[in-house]
Amino acid sequence: MNIIFRRVVSHQLRSGLPLMFVALIVSTFLFMPASAAQGQSGDIGYRDFTYPSGAGGDSHVTGEKPESKLWWTDGSWFGCMWSKAGNAYHIYRLNTATQIWTDTGVAIDDRLGSKADALWDGSNLYIVSHLFITSTSTDDLGELYRYSYNASSKTFSPDTGYPVVVTGGKSETLVIEKDSGGQLWVTYTQNNRVMINHSNGADNLWGTPYPLPAGGAENVASDDISSLITYKQYVGVMWSNQKTIPFRMNFAVHSDGDSDKAWNTISAYSVSGDDHINLKSLESDSAGNVFAVIKTNRSAALIVVMVCKNTVNACTSVSDWTPHTVYNSLTYNPTRPLMLIDETNRHLYVFTRNDDAGGNGNGIYYKRANLDNISFPTGIGTPFIRNAVDDQVNDVTSTKQNLNASTGLVILASDQSSKYYMHNFLALENTQPNSHPNISSFSPTSGTVGTEVSVTGSNLNNVTQVVFNGKPAANFTHVSDTLLRALVPSGASSGLISVTTPAETISSTQSFTVTSAPLPPQITSFDPPNGPTGTMVTLSGSNLRGTIAVTFNNIPAQSFTILSNTKITAVVADGVTSGPITVNSPAGPATSSTSFLVTQTDVPITTRIYLSLILQSMKP
Repeated sequence: MNIIFRRVVSHQLRSGLPLMFVALIVSTFLFMPASAAQGQSGDIGYRDFTYPSGAGGDSHVTGEKPESKLWWTDGSWFGCMWSKAGNAYHIYRLNTATQIWTDTGVAIDDRLGSKADALWDGSNLYIVSHLFITSTSTDDLGELYRYSYNASSKTFSPDTGYPVVVTGGKSETLVIEKDSGGQLWVTYTQNNRVMINHSNGADNLWGTPYPLPAGGAENVASDDISSLITYKQYVGVMWSNQKTIPFRMNFAVHSDGDSDKAWNTISAYSVSGDDHINLKSLESDSAGNVFAVIKTNRSAALIVVMVCKNTVNACTSVSDWTPHTVYNSLTYNPTRPLMLIDETNRHLYVFTRNDDAGGNGNGIYYKRANLDNISFPTGIGTPFIRNAVDDQVNDVTSTKQNLNASTGLVILASDQSSKYYMHNFLALENTQPNSHPNISSFSPTSGTVGTEVSVTGSNLNNVTQVVFNGKPAANFTHVSDTLLRALVPSGASSGLISVTTPAETISSTQSFTVTSAPLPPQITSFDPPNGPTGTMVTLSGSNLRGTIAVTFNNIPAQSFTILSNTKITAVVADGVTSGPITVNSPAGPATSSTSFLVTQTDVPITTRIYLSLILQSMKP
């Protein structure tokens, strides 16, 4: 029964009001959506709806620490939450005007004990779901679900070919990310080892999970966990190791496209560690690129934010990492930290579950710091979810995405005892004194139609249009408040790049040069038409200046020389057989219409005379 409902009915009965009036109150509250309800004065946040016992495996339905249950797109917040009506986890949408979650009816995982991690990449929604049980059944392994979004109907739909298995056994946590090349990655711990896996060519084609080939990852405690972050052209894995003395937090880095075995490892925080990790990244920012909030086993620095500025070493040097203490004592028992970044106002938020010994109630609290000068205030922090009934509220979760004035801030939590979801929302109004957009640079500085251009600057989150010399880009992506990516539109000409916000339009100080697409090569003739190995063949044609390879019947030429845009010489290599000649350039290949005939190597006359004399001497 709703908290407010119980208190109002009790008050009316004590006041001696007619039962008919009480019945009217009862009917009003019975049909009021539970998620619209806030409790008595002093209660903070929104009490949503109940979930069954055992959801999330142990009724910690919004766990685990490194996982994200929410995402934002197209003006709305969405979440992975248990639907009693659907008897499965469903996709829910939050109406921020009423603060009511609505079940969209789109199912995810029907395994009651599963936990999920959600990644929205701007085109597809990826959700990995796992069970923390001892089982080798394929029904109990970690699975990947993928969904497409329809902006017209504002709905998600499951993609065919999913779910697919991505783990090899039980895991306390399971985290998914996507690298700069479009490859999906997951990490988890199993049998005291940090495990990783990735997709191979397609989102639903995966390899076999394998132990992270990094020092300290092969022997961790059963309670240790790992998490995953992608930044620039790197994949980073952070994990706790509570078997070392002292405990520590390790970080391994992999360059996109490198061998699976190529990882660089350091102890990012060698003072202490615990199985509490939450990661965020900024693509290109002076404040840093990788941000980690961790819990340690030291009261002197219990909750710590680690920041890596990777401009030189890509977070592979201990000196890249700087710690900032959030809580420095056990006074409030802060636990299960979550970090969110507000790019508009350049604020860093850390949420924790705290105990308030002052009698104001246990709940979810936050502290906020300036992203450019990180320093957290002392004390318990600001209460964000707290009420008198759900005093076991815990396991705060949100999104992998960074936030801005358009998204606002939403967190979700749950109470293992009352079996209620709870959430709260914070508007992130722009408080920056200078919020004018600015373009500081762009790369590349020239390119053909369709080239992706990275525009770097500041206050870019509210940009609604990117224009190339008066021609609007049909497609552009907000990567962060300091980075946009746009495709050069058809019909664009050389000139300034401009960005438009609801308030103003500003332009770059330098011009972007639109170049013509290279024309494909052509072979009109070659001479001689035949010859042995080592023959130099002259190719005639057009658009040959960009040639990067010459082959004779698919065998590379011994060498080739570009004489002009219409002529190339190439030498026939050993092993070549008769067939067409092909030149390759970035604009494509060109193949001759006739074949080059490879003849037997001619024997020099001196060799023929010598062989003739030998044969004559051998006659009887």
